[in-house]
Formats: sequence, C-alpha cells, structure tokens
Amino acid sequence: QYTVTFGDYAGSDNFIAIKHGNGGTYRTIYIDSVTWESMPAYGLSVQTPADEFVNAGETFDYVVTVENTGSSADTYDLSITGDGSWTYQLFEETGTTEITTLAVDGSSSKDFIVRVDVPSDAILGDSDTENIVVTSQGDGNYTENFNITTTAITPITAPYTEGFETSWPPIGWS
Repeated sequence: QYTVTFGDYAGSDNFIAIKHGNGGTYRTIYIDSVTWESMPAYGLSVQTPADEFVNAGETFDYVVTVENTGSSADTYDLSITGDGSWTYQLFEETGTTEITTLAVDGSSSKDFIVRVDVPSDAILGDSDTENIVVTSQGDGNYTENFNITTTAITPITAPYTEGFETSWPPIGWS
C-alpha cells in the first residue's frame, strides 16, 4: 500500500500520472482501489510522554509533541486542568518561555514541555497526576486530553529492611 500526499502541491492540474520502475517494455502493474481524499483544514494528534519517577526536590521536563494533521496552520490552546497538588508549568520546546498556546504549521509538528516540580518533602512512592488539554483554535472540535503521573523517589538510608506488609511489589520493583 502506498500513500501519496499532495500537501505541498501548488499546481492546478486535475490528473495524476503513475510511472512504474519495473524495467523492460512489457511489464505490467495493476492499480486498484484508488481513494482521493482531501486533507481537512484542521486536525490534531498528540504524542504523550510516559509516566516518570523523579527524585524528591527535583524538576522534570516531559516533552509533548503536537502534530497538526490539517493542511492549514493552526494555534493550539494548552491548559492544565487536573487537580494535581504539585507545581506544573507549560513551556516552549527550549524550556525558557512559559506558554499557553502553540502555533504549528499545517502538516507539521512541534514540541512543548510540561515541567513538574516534585516537592522536597515528598516521600518514596508519593505520586501526583495532572491533566493537560490541547485544543485547536481553528476548529474547537479537535481537542485531546492526557494525564501525566509523576512518582517521587528518595534515597533509602542503610540499614533498610522491607517487611512487605503494605504492597507487592514494593515501589520501584518491577
């Protein structure tokens, strides 16, 4: 199966020519089930990061990729809507400027950062979940929600014994 996109095509012709490279004069190819679909003006796909374990008192940057699957440039509203208790912020891809929107050209993608500050008083196994929403300004029907869960890890001082009274497997085991 082959997919051919014409997103960069600037011409006005209304036909498609197909040339095969099988060599020789009397070679044949068969083409069936041709579908012509016009690309929607707006669209959205979000690649979400995996949950992470982070040292108490440290900051971690989750990288999120927003793909504009439409043909038109679009700006996406970014918001933190969950009820997590740790501090979360949204930054542009270099991590220096805080943002609430992200502009992405048509048929392109762009990254942004969700930064979480894990409290220094967090104890091993404490976790926090936050919900992030990405919504197209061009067509508000295109919206994606995703959760990020961060779990605190802390150094264990020796000697340490685990009695396995609370849960199996213990935090950090897989």
